[in-house]
Amino acid sequence: MATKKGGLIPPNHALCVMADYLVRHHKISGAGSIGRTLGTTSLLDRIAKEHGLELDEVNVGFKYFVKGIVERQYVLAGEESAGMSVSGWTPEKDGILAVCLLMEISAAEGDIASLYEQLTKKHGMPFYTRVDVPTDEATKKRVKSMKAADFKQITEVAGEHVARVRDTDGIKIYLQDSWLLVRPSGTENILKIYAETFTSQAHLQELIEQAKKILA
Repeated sequence: MATKKGGLIPPNHALCVMADYLVRHHKISGAGSIGRTLGTTSLLDRIAKEHGLELDEVNVGFKYFVKGIVERQYVLAGEESAGMSVSGWTPEKDGILAVCLLMEISAAEGDIASLYEQLTKKHGMPFYTRVDVPTDEATKKRVKSMKAADFKQITEVAGEHVARVRDTDGIKIYLQDSWLLVRPSGTENILKIYAETFTSQAHLQELIEQAKKILA
């Protein structure tokens, strides 16, 4: 989305602003959680916690939100590639809904980039990236077969304690204030490395480099 203050902003930023707005204005009645995919910003976790909501983290793919949308679980369900929907609406990503909602927010509360900045002042500034690393079929197969138990010997990454490891869709390593996720592409010979930290841009780069070494 194009904004006056921030230029083109990433989908993660828009999702956070939309989720916060929907909760504060009680737009989705009865829903008790915010849904996001594994590779989507954890700033949504902090927004959910502030408002007393659950955070539902699902594998990458909008199909994993369908049940929750139908059962009116989500105030917002979103993924970092810009897909989103809400409970009581279509159980599929809806770009028209997202655009209309962002227009409403802009008219009611101002520039989306400024609203995102307000959220980061309250909850912390996340530094986020996704890097695609060329690979081969053998490496993709090896990464796909990895389990959380394979990482028991790793207790620290980029200076942070490892809190837990998830293996339901690639490998996601949760740290104290950061995370990294490695997923093999289903269509190309690449590994998708996602990372986010609330520390610094330099720490984000360190997470990416550590991810490459861990999976070498």
